[in-house]
Amino acid sequence: MDSRPRRELQSAALRFLRFAPEHAALAQEIAHAAAERAAIRHRNTDYEGALNGVAPGEWDDEFLHRHVKAAAHDAVDEFLDRHRSPSQG
Repeated sequence: MDSRPRRELQSAALRFLRFAPEHAALAQEIAHAAAERAAIRHRNTDYEGALNGVAPGEWDDEFLHRHVKAAAHDAVDEFLDRHRSPSQG
C-alpha cells in the first residue's frame, strides 16, 4: 500500500472515529495502526488472492467477514509475530 492509499485510509478512519478534539492524538494513533495493518494485509498475506478466488454468487457479506477477513486478520497477526523481536523479559 503506497502512501496515497495509506493517507486515504487514515483519513477515512479519522472520519469514522469522529473523536473529540481532546482525543485527536489517540485517533491519529488508531488511524495509523489501521493503515499499517492494511498495508501488511495487502503486501504480505493472500488476502487479495482469497478475495479474487471467490466466484460471484458464492459469497455474501457474512462470508467475507467470517472467512476471508478473519483469515486475513489472523495472517497479519502471524506475520507480525514472525517478524517481531522476542520480548524482553
